[in-house]
Amino acid sequence: MGVRIPSSRALRRLEEELEEDHVPLPDEPELRAWVIEELHAVRRPPVHERRRAFYGSFVMPPGRSLLVGGDLSDVVELGDYDIALGRRFADGRSTFLVRHPDGTTALACFRRAVQYEADLVEIQEATGAVIAQRTVMGTARLFVEAGVIEWNGHRWSQRATAAARVPAVARHAVGVSLEVVEGLLDLCVHWLSPGQVGGTVVLVLTSAQRMLDYVDADDSIPAPPLSVRHREHFPAFLAAMSQTDLATVLDDEGNARAMGVGLRSTASADLLVSDRRGMRHRSGRRFSFDHPQAIVFVISEDGPVTVFSDGAEIATSGLVTQPLIARSIAPTEEQRCARCRRLIEVIVGVSATTTSACPVCGALEGFEETTVVGVVKEATWRAVDLDPQRPSRPPAAPAHLALGDLTATHPS
Repeated sequence: MGVRIPSSRALRRLEEELEEDHVPLPDEPELRAWVIEELHAVRRPPVHERRRAFYGSFVMPPGRSLLVGGDLSDVVELGDYDIALGRRFADGRSTFLVRHPDGTTALACFRRAVQYEADLVEIQEATGAVIAQRTVMGTARLFVEAGVIEWNGHRWSQRATAAARVPAVARHAVGVSLEVVEGLLDLCVHWLSPGQVGGTVVLVLTSAQRMLDYVDADDSIPAPPLSVRHREHFPAFLAAMSQTDLATVLDDEGNARAMGVGLRSTASADLLVSDRRGMRHRSGRRFSFDHPQAIVFVISEDGPVTVFSDGAEIATSGLVTQPLIARSIAPTEEQRCARCRRLIEVIVGVSATTTSACPVCGALEGFEETTVVGVVKEATWRAVDLDPQRPSRPPAAPAHLALGDLTATHPS
């Protein structure tokens, strides 16, 4: 069977598609052209005996190396070997075609399969490579610094990585280590979500045992000593949550405390807080409103991960549909919502693209001339539990987290 070379017209059409769907591509013309070629290869692979090949490749940026981590076994340099033929040896699981900045190619051979989203996100972050892959399910996807991009048969869709959402969640995870926040987001965004495992995870910022007094634990099961701080525990979380309904509760150290827990809500939460995305989102959002000492992570079966604090959405891994407000633009005012009484960060006198409303209850009153940044984590429970003289406001985020991405989200 001959090797089919894509026409320049086909590549131009693909480039136009990517631009229309706002897919981030390298600025450097040559690297950009290579990424487009690799995306064409993963979306339209050759057919041999009625089978479409699996495939994967790395387009390396200047000054970066694949020689990181312990899973890479060998890099076989291909010299002037034909690229189209070289693709036959790259299965997108244990072997990947490498395109170096100098125009040469190689085969990266790994000791184990690195076909899963979590593996490739980790490699992308470590190497800076643009990774194209056709999965065993026939999905064409691209891994870039900004996130994971997939072809759904109609358009290119984009999801943020777990790392991109750490600053927004860390600002609300008062008293919890960054390691726990990173691990939990990694589990939800890159394991449960691509595994199509829907569920709810409650991260308790205070006594987990006290929190269990406010949930329905009649059908719950005790959890073994698993922790989101240990990546090797993630397959166990994935397996158990795919077989267990309701919520999983973690303590402030990231340790699993119970699974199959029902979340209750008060009459006030039922009145003030809603979410049209379904029962799982609605119960998680209301529980976070009733219990500011908890952050709730909701994983949809169809992919997106949403994080709630104080009844408001503080982060999502789904498509970004409105511009992000950088934390470098400091809010000029904090005001309390007249309806739900939550403290809200706002920028006064900045015209928003949509009508501003309380991100918790949707109230419009008082937000007419503002752009809403997000809900404030007041952490009043710490003043009660730890020190009567302790300020109720959480400490500022570390300097390297100062550019979080709280969005002006509204209850939908």
